Amino acid sequence: MTDPLAVLPDLYQLTLPTPFPVGPVNVYVARDPQGDGLTLVDCGPRTPQSRAALDAGLASLGCFVRDIRRILVTHAHADHYGLAASLVSESGARVLAHPFNRPLLETYVEERERRLAFYADLLRVSGVPDELGQFVHHARRSLGDYAESVPVSGDLNDGDTVTLAGREWQVIHTPGHSAGLVCLYEPHSRVLLSNDHLLRDISSNPVVEPPPPGRALRDRSLVEYLHQLRRVAAMDVSVAWPGHGEPIRNVPELVSQRAAFHA
Repeated sequence: MTDPLAVLPDLYQLTLPTPFPVGPVNVYVARDPQGDGLTLVDCGPRTPQSRAALDAGLASLGCFVRDIRRILVTHAHADHYGLAASLVSESGARVLAHPFNRPLLETYVEERERRLAFYADLLRVSGVPDELGQFVHHARRSLGDYAESVPVSGDLNDGDTVTLAGREWQVIHTPGHSAGLVCLYEPHSRVLLSNDHLLRDISSNPVVEPPPPGRALRDRSLVEYLHQLRRVAAMDVSVAWPGHGEPIRNVPELVSQRAAFHA
């Protein structure tokens, strides 16, 4: 773990280790200026190493897990929310996320099985040889230990506002990398918490997923991703703080690079 980085007054970035090739994950700790506890934006995967780094980062800010009042989950990937259940059990924190994340967050085992079946069928109808399909299936199943079910107390929908560190942040739903992914934008400082929607050094994977809740057809992830990139590029962003890697100082330029890469 590196020392906490100040994003804004009372808002800090902590970098936690993960067992995944993407490397460490960035989570964000917001202190309430009135002394009403902490909000986490993401919380890292369910590993002893990530938990130890989170505890150490909180301690360096003079805080503890028991101080957490809310956990905002940007999207339902294990490196971003895997520790949520244990943190909730210790602190009583509320979990908020986009509604599309609820099935995976609240019924983790069942939803993972449904997704494994979806991907196995997708590979089969796409003509992937059985041996390779089985390899992918077992590789995906092995990732199941890094998260567990956690109850969701409220939704984060596009256009909502949420108070962090004494400031009002806009919820921006940016599907593509994940159907339920949200960014948070503070218009006065022009700071964007972009999590995995926009990363400085690697391109976010637009992930093929089963249809979101209430829909019969799956989203076109790459089309959605490029649309939401253009949407973010049109915003007045001074700096984007991502879910992995370093801050992004020129969002429109990076979006142009990503669009050219995918083209």
